[in-house]
Formats: sequence, C-alpha cells, structure tokens
Amino acid sequence: MLPLPVIVWFQEAKFKTIESVILKNYTLYRTDYPTDGRACSGVSIGVVDTFYSTPVHIATNLQVVAVRVHREQHVTILNLYITREQDFTLIDLQNLFQQILIRITLFEVVFVQMSAAE
Repeated sequence: MLPLPVIVWFQEAKFKTIESVILKNYTLYRTDYPTDGRACSGVSIGVVDTFYSTPVHIATNLQVVAVRVHREQHVTILNLYITREQDFTLIDLQNLFQQILIRITLFEVVFVQMSAAE
C-alpha cells in the first residue's frame, strides 16, 4: 500500500458552511465562501493525521486557509484562491504575508499555493 500524501489541498471546494466534510485519515482545515446560501469557491487544506497540525488564523476578506504542521522544523502552508470578481491588490498580499510572518519563526519553511481564476 502506498503511503498517504502528508498534505492535500483543494480550491473551489464548494463546501456549504453547514456541511460536515470528512476526509479519511486527514484533519481538514477550510474556508468556505457561501454566496446567497449556495456554495461556491472555497479553499481547504488536509493534513494526514499522523502529523500534528494547527490552524493559522488570518484576518482577510480573501479566500485563504493556512495551517502549521509541527515537526522538527515547523512548516506553514497557505492556500489562496482569487476569483475574477474579487478585488485584489498588492496591499492585500502584503497584509497576508505580514500576518503569516508574524506567526512563524526564522527557521520555518513556508509553502504557498496561489492561483487565480482564468
């Protein structure tokens, strides 16, 4: 049997806020993006249960979820999705990274997954 990936992430997950989503063998962190009661967009990160992980809280109106995986060297993972309709500026990005950098140590590695709708 192949080992499970340590990290999986989803964009445009379209989970409803009230929906309980279970990903077997993973702890799922997510930011839903409901519009008028219907599910649309949204981002998620799943961390395999054999790794201890905690959410990183970020104050932003962007579709973003961040997680810290606690190992010998902590790793922070960020999943950001920007829709065509979303107002997004360089200041938003700077604010996002500033919040993350405040929460990590000099010895951490940060992985960022960003994409924009075409």
